[in-house]
Amino acid sequence: MYKLLIVEDEMLLRQGIVHMLNWTEHDFLIVGQVSNGKEALECIDTLKPDIIITDIIMPVMDGVEFTRRVKNAYPEIQIVVLSSYDDFSYVRETLRLGACDYVLKREINENMILEVLKRTAKKCIGGSEIVSPRQKTRLITSLFGDPSIQPEDARTLIQRAGLVLQEDNLIITVFLPRGVASMRQERSLLESAQGELEHFKAKLQNAVTLVTDDGYLILLCNEPDDKTVYNLAEKFLVECRNHLNLSFMAFISNPFKGYEKLYSMFKKTLASSQMSFYQPESDCFLCSRYNGDFPSVPAGYHIFNNAIEKLQIEEIKSKVQEVCQDIEEQRTCFDTVSIKNLLIDILNAIAFRLVENGLKMEEINVFRLPCIRQVTNAASLRQARKSMDHALDLYQELIGNRTHGNNHNVTAAKQYVEEHFGENISLAGVADALYLNKNYLSELFKKEVGINFTDYLTEVRIENAKKFLREECLSVEEAGIRTGYPNTSYFIQLFKRQTGMRPTEYAKRFRKQS
Repeated sequence: MYKLLIVEDEMLLRQGIVHMLNWTEHDFLIVGQVSNGKEALECIDTLKPDIIITDIIMPVMDGVEFTRRVKNAYPEIQIVVLSSYDDFSYVRETLRLGACDYVLKREINENMILEVLKRTAKKCIGGSEIVSPRQKTRLITSLFGDPSIQPEDARTLIQRAGLVLQEDNLIITVFLPRGVASMRQERSLLESAQGELEHFKAKLQNAVTLVTDDGYLILLCNEPDDKTVYNLAEKFLVECRNHLNLSFMAFISNPFKGYEKLYSMFKKTLASSQMSFYQPESDCFLCSRYNGDFPSVPAGYHIFNNAIEKLQIEEIKSKVQEVCQDIEEQRTCFDTVSIKNLLIDILNAIAFRLVENGLKMEEINVFRLPCIRQVTNAASLRQARKSMDHALDLYQELIGNRTHGNNHNVTAAKQYVEEHFGENISLAGVADALYLNKNYLSELFKKEVGINFTDYLTEVRIENAKKFLREECLSVEEAGIRTGYPNTSYFIQLFKRQTGMRPTEYAKRFRKQS
């Protein structure tokens, strides 16, 4: 049985570990629990622990100094470190001093801590350390999260993860699900894709795959030519589409040297995902084809003030098209956020100008806010420009309605009802089809037509039902279904309420007259 000593200043966490399991059933015995490194050192000779679980940030004596002293005086004792994400630099130091493993506090559960301790126990008796796939992933991922990591520390982590990656010709490839920034909630899909990627990695040197907690699928390998990885990634993406029905994009770094550069190259590779904004038809991207910077849109593009002041929407739309075309022709990958911010600034400036002219912001926000969301979520420059055109058309219509007392939205809603009255339509569905807010359309419809939308829909349906009964000699049930009332009893009640007679009476009377 292996003797455990718990060193943790947070009493709740300390007690949580003590009572987490029936430790003796798993061949472990907790011989003591203390709140800092100084207290632990004072009782080691008496308790003679085989394994110490210790926090890092503690009063009196922290975990780093405690680990140093234990490994100097008791090299046979194994140390497992408790860590938070924001103190990994300390974890790295304890690993360098001889700690054999670490556990993230927020991920502590029965299975995880038992797995770590069983693995640690093997070292107590001279067994070989076995690193689980999850532990390997955490060790590698830690290299991506620490910008200050030193070469010798990076080598230690690579060695502990059991990887054969060499420091020369490292290439990192990040696979992102198309259309979303992260698939944190779809880990099972990412792991399915990882399983598919495992079949391909054998064609690369020293390749390893992992799925991070942030929802990235990553491939690391040693290759002197990024085009080799590019060709393989293209084939993998095809397999994902065909076999898993998953659509990914791949972003491939330049070959680089040094484990300690994994952080910077990972960040640079992630940044290159902005290239997809300009090349939405592409799936694979080489970082070597761009200079690594995405500059903000030049100030010269902010040329809309005069047109906004005069509310010349067509002029604004023309200038937006010029800007987008200029960007495409220059083949310069500007920062996508700065482009979207420019477009959103234009929409906001028009809104404020309309408020100055007497309109209420609440009325403008009905379509301004959805349009801003569309621009913000645009996956490509083309899509952003399309969303902007739609928004400007709505602005133009609002201005025209105020000027001429006409509302094309109501006309479009009435036309939609005429074309779809036989379907299961609603005010919300029509509003969605017209890219309008439901409440806005409801108020507008009542104001322009004089009756609410539901009453208008009922009138259209009953008028068409009368036509079907009178001219096409349909049965009552068929006429109801054709006009959006599959419940015949309800159709009969509604028909009588609208016309004063039952459908059968109406059919009998007017078929004879015709």
